Amino acid sequence: MERNCSIRQGQFEDISYVTYGLIFPLLCSIGILGNTLNLIVLSQKNYRKGSAYVYMRGYSAASLFAIVVAVPFGWRMHFQPGSAWHNFYQAFFHTHLELYLGNATLGIGVMLLVALTLERYFAVVRPETRRNQRGNVVVGLIVSGTLVIYLPHLFRAQVLPCHRNGD
Repeated sequence: MERNCSIRQGQFEDISYVTYGLIFPLLCSIGILGNTLNLIVLSQKNYRKGSAYVYMRGYSAASLFAIVVAVPFGWRMHFQPGSAWHNFYQAFFHTHLELYLGNATLGIGVMLLVALTLERYFAVVRPETRRNQRGNVVVGLIVSGTLVIYLPHLFRAQVLPCHRNGD
């Protein structure tokens, strides 16, 4: 017995509306609110010392930036699926920067969580050893190193002018 598993155009538009028109903005709003509150709390005087707090602030900032970079993607998928770009700068952003910035900020967040996990591991397993309190330096190295690692994403595609019939 053979089934037709294709999605009709109307079903695709309904799914696209629900995901990019309802769920995506809700998740982005919750993420922006949560990460902003994290940054506010972790910037208080009591939480300025200690490398663990530096890693947590860096993670919240990277996550917040990843969400901000994802908003134009969601906007494009909801309002302009499959349509041409309106200007060169919009095309340049979506072609070169969107994937690079999105992946890089997520990679930064992952590496900062790894650094936080290792820092906490050594704090628990070897509390007698003096830990390095240079969290800012480690965060700077992670951010710059991750941005360099993701540089090839900038060159994966190119913006080409196209002309429609009748233009």
